[in-house]
Amino acid sequence: MGLSNGFRLYCFFCAFAVGLLLDTATGCMAKTTPSEGDLTKQAIQLFEKRQSQDAIELGRKATRLAPLNSSALVNLGIMQQAVGDQKSAVASFSRARKLNSADWQAWIGQAKSLMPMRRRDESILVLQEMFSRQSTNFDWHYQLGQALLYFDRPDLASITANNAVRLANTPDEKSTALFQLFLTDIRNNDLKKADELKHFVFSENQPTNPQIYVQAALTLSVLKPEAAQEIVNAALNNLDKSDDSGTLFQLAQIFDDKASFVSYDRTKYGAWLRNAELAYRQAIKLNANPSIYCLGLARVLAEQGKKEELEQELSKANAGDAGDQLPGYLLSKLKPVQVGSTDQHANLLNKAAPELGQLELSKAQFAIKGLNCACKRSIIINSFKQIRGLILTTISSKFPYVATILIDESMLPLSDAVAKMTNRPLPELSYELISSKPIKSAGEALKIDLDGRNLIFRPLANRDRNWTQLKPTLPHPQS
Repeated sequence: MGLSNGFRLYCFFCAFAVGLLLDTATGCMAKTTPSEGDLTKQAIQLFEKRQSQDAIELGRKATRLAPLNSSALVNLGIMQQAVGDQKSAVASFSRARKLNSADWQAWIGQAKSLMPMRRRDESILVLQEMFSRQSTNFDWHYQLGQALLYFDRPDLASITANNAVRLANTPDEKSTALFQLFLTDIRNNDLKKADELKHFVFSENQPTNPQIYVQAALTLSVLKPEAAQEIVNAALNNLDKSDDSGTLFQLAQIFDDKASFVSYDRTKYGAWLRNAELAYRQAIKLNANPSIYCLGLARVLAEQGKKEELEQELSKANAGDAGDQLPGYLLSKLKPVQVGSTDQHANLLNKAAPELGQLELSKAQFAIKGLNCACKRSIIINSFKQIRGLILTTISSKFPYVATILIDESMLPLSDAVAKMTNRPLPELSYELISSKPIKSAGEALKIDLDGRNLIFRPLANRDRNWTQLKPTLPHPQS
């Protein structure tokens, strides 16, 4: 009996020890096995460190641990989208939509990933279905509006923007939504509504979106240069980074272009030029490197008759781009020749600089016969720089190619220039004169130089900026 009780005690002790060991092991496993939330955090950390493939692998593990968690699927889709695996991203976003149809990121993410796959129609269908659904979420409407602007559907975007304004809970949300509404009004060509919003957009807020400034400037009436002042002031105050210099340059070009339409009215003409000057100066202040900024400012200063300031900007442009002959040529004509001599005839050499409107240049345009490739444009331009008397050569960027030259006929008559151009530098090419006319002002000459650089700004061309850049989001603490 005693043996039996001892045996029983022994068995009980063994069972207790085994149970204790199992509980300990289970507890250790629970502590060492990461949760979906832990994996998601690790994945995002790796993703931010640009270790994308490792991040995606952890993201997949997170979705396997929590197959009903739509946020984990959205995070995975965002990472797959970022590395270009659009097919996998579409699948992840699609699953997330089915689990949580109220998550705007799943809808926008799927629509965005379909585009690089050349599945535009499917992308639009996703957005149309999203548009047809009801939501009280600000981001749902605002982000849908951004995507609709990408597809150039301002009619629908206007509706979502109004919804976003109505649902905005914070001053930042309201401001952002009103900016979007302003853009949709411009795209819808509803300039009256856009004008009603303009004061709020530019004076009562601090917009930093370059597209807002450029599109607003484009819609201004040439007859109302004073309306540009609000835009210019906001740009001077809010576009203060080096990267913003290009936007200021575009604004200046727009204002300069509008001035050309009212050259008959010196008041309006002068007002547009002043707007352009302010924008050019701010562009140079933000980034003084591109010599073309100085060239643009020089053109406006020439039209304004500001000779000393013109010479300063021409000097900067000449120093910044040795390949452009025009700034140096204009400087040689505008500055008097200084001869340090006591000779009684020296004053004949110290010629006074001509007035700004008294240059003697000719602009000639030629059809280039035999040129079928834009790749040879630089060869021709560089060769023509060696011809004394040719001050500027530009060639159109698309077929049929047209060469525009500025020539000083006191140095080289036009007929002689044509003879020198023939067989140079490519014997297979020939040049047929299309037109010629005198150019008498520095402003005109500089305009030809700027136009010849093919500076075409397309504020709506890069619509991809409308898509929100989706970012993975950390799980809530309870996850």
